[in-house]
Amino acid sequence: MKKLLFGLVVITVAGYALFSVMQEPPPQHVNDRFVVIGTAGETGVYYPVGQTICNLLNDGRLQHGIRCSARSTPGSFYNIEALRRGEVEYALVQSDWQFYAVRGAGAPQPMLAFPALRSILSLHGEILSIVVRQDAKIRTLDDLKGKRVNLGLPGSGQRESIRLVFESMGQQIERMVIATQFAPDDQARALCDGSADAIVYLAGHPNAAIGDALKACDTAFLPIDGDLVERFVRQNPYYGAATIPANSYPSQSGAIRSVGLLATLVTTTRESEENVYQMTRTIYEGFDKLKAAHPALAELDKLETTKAGLTAPLHRGAERYLRGANMLPQSAAR
Repeated sequence: MKKLLFGLVVITVAGYALFSVMQEPPPQHVNDRFVVIGTAGETGVYYPVGQTICNLLNDGRLQHGIRCSARSTPGSFYNIEALRRGEVEYALVQSDWQFYAVRGAGAPQPMLAFPALRSILSLHGEILSIVVRQDAKIRTLDDLKGKRVNLGLPGSGQRESIRLVFESMGQQIERMVIATQFAPDDQARALCDGSADAIVYLAGHPNAAIGDALKACDTAFLPIDGDLVERFVRQNPYYGAATIPANSYPSQSGAIRSVGLLATLVTTTRESEENVYQMTRTIYEGFDKLKAAHPALAELDKLETTKAGLTAPLHRGAERYLRGANMLPQSAAR
């Protein structure tokens, strides 16, 4: 009888211990790491892309220990300098600004070389998009002279890239009457209330802010002449000819010719190989969710994201994943 009672006690204690273990949450990863992705304004494409990447990372946090937050910022130039200062660990930047940072030259505003910059992948195309008020009678780029043209916030990568495009096409910014520096969220209102005659974006399409401008009042896209596009692309190879597809917006029935570049995800050599490997793995394993983050990403091609627009060296962590997934040629330079 004593043996039987002893056995019941042992079984009860063991069962309780097992039940307690099952009720405890799984242990957190011992190497918890919090990272921030610098994006851009909340109405554009960068911000939802950054949020989606962070959501994918946070979903797998117990496996790799990385927690992530997407931060709204003024854009590419700010993001590169924030990376340089260590204020963010990852950033979305335009491919032209990645090019300038690698060289430390060529940028429309002073920029020191950034040898610690590393690329991870490229994303959607960004197209120079000019929306004009119909009563401003702007039919060509030359018609912008003397008009109130909003180019975005000072210090933003978008503003300086637009300046480069315009000046390369023979349009001197000083000959335009620059409107008050409206943030992206305010540009549609400025256009419709007469504070601006034209607003200019570098954006993936469809874009919420551009959509607002097109439906809020009598506005339209301004196409760029094909000869200007070809000459500009020859002089600036990190750009390419681009088209806003027909019917991207309800009021836009025809395709709009322009120029464009790519959004890219970058980091620095401060990020460990393991962390960037996990970041890269998470993005590609959740690629369908990334493509669904915004219509501008719907046609993303995995292999194209490994090569287009990447002028900074590939981070070793990204290279490690891509080689293991047979997505990178074995001869690719480090």
